[in-house]
Amino acid sequence: MKFIGILTAFSLMSGTAHAQFLSEGTVTQFSAIGDYFGGGADSRGHIYVLPNELNPEIAVDIFKGAPEGVYVTVGAERGLLAATLAPNVTHLLQVDLVPEVVRYNQLNVILLKVAESLPDLLSLRTAPRSVWLDRSKSDRLNSREKALLASEESHKFYLEVEGGARERLVHPDYFKGSSYLKSPELFARAQSLARGNRIQVAQGNLTDFPRLKGLAQDLASRGLKISILDLSNAWEEKYVGPRGVNEILNSLKTALKPESVVLGTSVSQCIVSHLCFWNFRAYSLRALEAAQKLIAGGFSLGELFKKKRTPAPNLLHTDVETVRAFVPISSSAQIGSCKAAF
Repeated sequence: MKFIGILTAFSLMSGTAHAQFLSEGTVTQFSAIGDYFGGGADSRGHIYVLPNELNPEIAVDIFKGAPEGVYVTVGAERGLLAATLAPNVTHLLQVDLVPEVVRYNQLNVILLKVAESLPDLLSLRTAPRSVWLDRSKSDRLNSREKALLASEESHKFYLEVEGGARERLVHPDYFKGSSYLKSPELFARAQSLARGNRIQVAQGNLTDFPRLKGLAQDLASRGLKISILDLSNAWEEKYVGPRGVNEILNSLKTALKPESVVLGTSVSQCIVSHLCFWNFRAYSLRALEAAQKLIAGGFSLGELFKKKRTPAPNLLHTDVETVRAFVPISSSAQIGSCKAAF
C-alpha cells in the first residue's frame, strides 16, 4: 500500500441518530489534491483503491491478540478486511491522503449500511444508478450519505474503480479466509461496524503531528484507545521514514496503551506490479518501549518492519531476551530523538 494519511479536522457532534464516533457521519469533506505521484483517479489514484496485500489472513494471530479499541489504518479495503478479523476491535478509522481512496471508502461503508445480505452487497457494487438512487432513501443513512449515494459522479467513479478490487477479493486464490466479500460471517462483522456508525472515513496526512495529537485527545476524551495502529508500508523512508514513525507514536501517545499494537508491512513476493504477497510485522507498544531501553545508541523503528529479518517474530509481549535478540541496531538509520518517542 502506497498511501499515508490521517484526519485533517474533527467537527464533533452529538445527539444525532447517525453520529459517528468522531465526526459528521461517513462523509468527510476533502479537496481533490491528487496523490504523491502527481495524479488522481486518472493517473494512480485508481491503483491505490486495489487491494494489493493478498494475504492478510497470515496476520490473524496479530489481529486476535490485539486489545480492545480502535483500528486505525491507512488505505482502502485493507481496513475492512483487518477489522473483521480482529475480534476485539470496536471501531475502525480509515484514513488516507489520496481523495479517490477516501471517496471509495465512504461508498463502501454506505453500501454496507444499505445491503440486505452478502449477495445483495455484491449486486449493489455493480448495480445501475437507479438502484443506488432507490437505496439512497434508506433511513439507515444520514443526509450527507444519502446525497453521496445518489450522486451520479459517485456512481460513475465507483464503477470505474471497483471492478479490480472486487475481482481480487472474490478470487479463490487470494484473501483465503480474510475477505468479507466471500464470507457471510466476515460480511456480518463489517456490516455491524458500519450500521453501528463505528467506521470513520477521513482524509489527511500522517505527518501533521498537531492533528494527530488532537485525534489522540479526542479518542481519549470519549473513552476510546487505539487497538492497532496499522502503518502499512508508510514506515518506509520515502513516506514517513523511521523518524516519522517515532513522531507518529509520540503524537498518538494519549490514545495508546501498553498493549496497543503497531503494525507494518513489507513486500514478500509480487506476482505482477501492485499484486503482491506481504509480510506483516507487529509489536506491542510495551515491547517497543522495552526494546528502546535495551538497545544503546541509535534505533530505527522502521527497521523492525523490513522483510529480511531473522528471526522475525511478532512481538506482542515483553520477553526481554526475545526483544534483545530481535531488535536490530542500525548505524545507517539513526534516530536522535529516539528516547523522546514514548
